[in-house]
Amino acid sequence: MPKPRRPLPSHKRALAPVATVEAGEAAALAARLREQLGEPDAALATLKSAPPALGAAALEQLRREAGAAAREMLYRAAIEAPPPAAEAALAELAALADPDAAALLADLAEHLPGKEQRKAARRALFHLRSRGVPI
Repeated sequence: MPKPRRPLPSHKRALAPVATVEAGEAAALAARLREQLGEPDAALATLKSAPPALGAAALEQLRREAGAAAREMLYRAAIEAPPPAAEAALAELAALADPDAAALLADLAEHLPGKEQRKAARRALFHLRSRGVPI
């Protein structure tokens, strides 16, 4: 007789289907965000006005193109953007893999409002530590 299967833990369950994002749309939004990096409030408003999945894809592209210049925008997005974009912002801060981004993640791990958000920030910090980034 086969062994009964246990349900997956909540963190491993399949999430709702992710909306597909056109690469061109993500590139266009990332370009607008990059132009607005000097004006964080305007950049954040642009990000919030976009569909969340598109915002998340644009943040990844923004980090690849702007690098450390996007650090403050990613920090603010992790706090104020809708959930998919906020989660992407945390991941992109970790992808920067520099001590300044690690310091921002440490701050987020302590001060984000949601328990799951704080856990995601701590997880990103753990990955940075394992990669040898000083915190």
